[in-house]
Amino acid sequence: MVMIGRVSSTILRRTLISGKFSDYPQNPDDVKVEFRDGRSPIFIPNSQFPSWFSPWFIVGLVEAEGCFDVKVSIKQNKRGYTVTVRFSLCLNYRDVQLLFMLKNYFNCGNIGKVDERGVITYAVTDIGSIMNILIPFFLSYPLRGTKYLDFLSFKQAAELFINKAHLTEEGFKALLAIKNSMNTNRIVPSNYQPNHCNPSSLNYIPLDGNYISGFIAGDGSLSLITKHYSLTSSDRFGQIGLFIYQHVNNKLLLETFVPFFESELSVQGQVVADGPSKVRISIMNLNVFLNVIIPFFELYPLYGVKSITLLKLIDIATIINDYKLNFPRKPLDDQARKRILNIWNNNESSLNSNGQLDSRHRKWI
Repeated sequence: MVMIGRVSSTILRRTLISGKFSDYPQNPDDVKVEFRDGRSPIFIPNSQFPSWFSPWFIVGLVEAEGCFDVKVSIKQNKRGYTVTVRFSLCLNYRDVQLLFMLKNYFNCGNIGKVDERGVITYAVTDIGSIMNILIPFFLSYPLRGTKYLDFLSFKQAAELFINKAHLTEEGFKALLAIKNSMNTNRIVPSNYQPNHCNPSSLNYIPLDGNYISGFIAGDGSLSLITKHYSLTSSDRFGQIGLFIYQHVNNKLLLETFVPFFESELSVQGQVVADGPSKVRISIMNLNVFLNVIIPFFELYPLYGVKSITLLKLIDIATIINDYKLNFPRKPLDDQARKRILNIWNNNESSLNSNGQLDSRHRKWI
């Protein structure tokens, strides 16, 4: 088993967002995050935002958590309705840095207040920004899963809207038809793959690892088993995991991730109870985490609150690896377990300006 070098961990610490909030602005350019329930706002230092990141990270994040939509509302106006073409992305407020990364990159849209669930939304509804910024971006950096179909419908709706077709009965019906065929209403063919994701296509665009990092930031899961089992050979305390879940319609998309993590992985089918069929990528091997996953994130940085989890897991993996090198046949002793739990339970993403856990925000931790 090869231990990850300290240099690698240092590289990651320089590139990942720290995720710390404060109760008061430290500088005039600190970002303010407000809450709908009237709690006092929190502030994020502007220095936490990366000066550069790959546009493919944005595409992966949008693939995981973004939404292209057409909204129709009944209104007491001359037509009796309003139509809005909307792009949005919703995250837990601890990941608000990711939303500001998008807002700063596109230089358009708005970020709302944190709702009662702890969710905050970035949204773009201005048709000029949609036509001149968002659509050209996603044509240059196309989505790679079923959300690509929603983007194409979104583009079609935006073109109707910019041409004022929504003001006519025929145009309104066309927009309504588009709306009713998008997102959860869409019937997607099995094993769907956009043409530009097919290696045999002349329009093929190779997968960029930053896309995978963005996807993991939105829809991945980094985990650690902390249940205190008895000290036996079957003890799973300290097992590190990386999981990526998607609907079965995106199975081909997940299969394109596998080569980046070498041959140790497999795409596995799983049916969720009372839900649709899903597929997942599962990594639960310390050696793979040390020698494949960490180097991957060195090349393709992870941003947001999961970057903090990643840093914790790097420290934990190093402790476990050192222990196993010294005591290859012994389970982790109490001292090693306490060190691991101290690292894992340190909620850095909710530290206040004094370095203490802010009790106002325990609700969603």
